[in-house]
Amino acid sequence: MNGAENLVHTRIGNPVDVCFTNPDTSEMHFVAALDKEATSHGTFRMQRLDLLGVQAFISIAEAGSFNVAAHHLYISPTALTRRLQKLEATLGLPLIERTTRSMTVTRVGMEFLPKAIRIVRELASALDELKIKATQDSDEVVMGCPANDRGQSTRGNRARAWSALAE
Repeated sequence: MNGAENLVHTRIGNPVDVCFTNPDTSEMHFVAALDKEATSHGTFRMQRLDLLGVQAFISIAEAGSFNVAAHHLYISPTALTRRLQKLEATLGLPLIERTTRSMTVTRVGMEFLPKAIRIVRELASALDELKIKATQDSDEVVMGCPANDRGQSTRGNRARAWSALAE
């Protein structure tokens, strides 16, 4: 894992390690180490899982309906189904059993659901922290003032701010 790509590394239980990658792209993924091989050598068989598929699975499981979940995610039911199918194909496991009239979360899906929810929450939290850190590390100071006074009301505040920054 390289520092530029690695955002969060969390141990979520045997045998799954999760590492979020590519936080700057709209296609965020996480890498799950499934079926650990040669753990003494630190090598794993890695699989890429699409975070959008994980979010789709969570939404379907929580809503109990593909149509409701698709509505909550602002996508079509067909797109939602494709996301779930891609996730299930990557895992090689069905997470949701579907019939023409109903759907149920599989046993494996029920085991994965709380971990998936925690993973997505941790990622959101990590991204929020990253944004806060990025603004804290900035040397840029932004001050606002009413447009009609051309900075007259903030003139004294600007002087105090600059002297505080100089210290």
